[in-house]
Amino acid sequence: MLLLDSFTGPREAAAVSASASAVYGRRPAEADRLLERELLLDPLNTTLRSAHASAALFAGDTAEAVRRWEVVLRVDPLSAQALVSSAYLGDAAPGDGDRRWQRLRERLPELHEHWTRHRGDPLRASGDAPEWDGRGALVVLGAGLAPDGSPRPLLRARVDAALRLDAATPADRIIVTGGNAQAGRTEADVMRALLVDGGVDPARITIDGRSTDTIENAFAVIGLAAEAGIGRLHVVTSPFHVPRARAVFDTVDEVRGSIGSGARSSISWAMIGPPVEAVEAEETRTRRDVLRAHGFWAFPGYER
Repeated sequence: MLLLDSFTGPREAAAVSASASAVYGRRPAEADRLLERELLLDPLNTTLRSAHASAALFAGDTAEAVRRWEVVLRVDPLSAQALVSSAYLGDAAPGDGDRRWQRLRERLPELHEHWTRHRGDPLRASGDAPEWDGRGALVVLGAGLAPDGSPRPLLRARVDAALRLDAATPADRIIVTGGNAQAGRTEADVMRALLVDGGVDPARITIDGRSTDTIENAFAVIGLAAEAGIGRLHVVTSPFHVPRARAVFDTVDEVRGSIGSGARSSISWAMIGPPVEAVEAEETRTRRDVLRAHGFWAFPGYER
């Protein structure tokens, strides 16, 4: 991956603090659970990953600590702490300094190619939106709720589209994602209720009620699908959102593959209305979100 800055924001600071308490309290399994919960949404966070590696060493599992430091190096090849720890705990440091600098230079064209692959691409052609065939999972992306916790028209339209698709060809699984809350209810809670009211068996619904934006949606959904052995996703969102969401999901899928097994998901997009050209503000958000999905901070120390 590209070189990342190491800052600590409020949520990861809380996770690191809680996991440290667990480590020093001789509760290594609890520390792992806390850190892995946060890493599901923020797998490029080198602070969390470094804490994850340190927790393994405190637990006395040197081999696992080395493996986790190697993951840090996949995210940040120039992490001094990871390089020293991996070399000292393992047999030797992976590669040499010149090679690591060369890898960084080699990745810059890849980032440029990734962005230009999506620029100005609102899924104009119907051929870009394959028919839903029921295989894999339907994914419904959240949208803001009203202050009283009721669904706004944008969210209801996405759920209604998912209900139509599922009624025609039932999905193996429906994943609803959105953790922004109003009146004690998250977007995912509301979407689940609407799906159940529409006749969907609750047992087929998986909820991600933690993610708060499109990037976290993508990390959470692709992670949940991978855990369930689901390799195909058909995503339902609003036409104006498709270009940015598509760029983000493709980037996140690529990132997860690079730091994990290498497996990639098959992701397609539901057209629930006429395609629209992205306005300048949405294109700017897309560029920002692609950079964020690659691990850059939107605002250093505050928002990744």
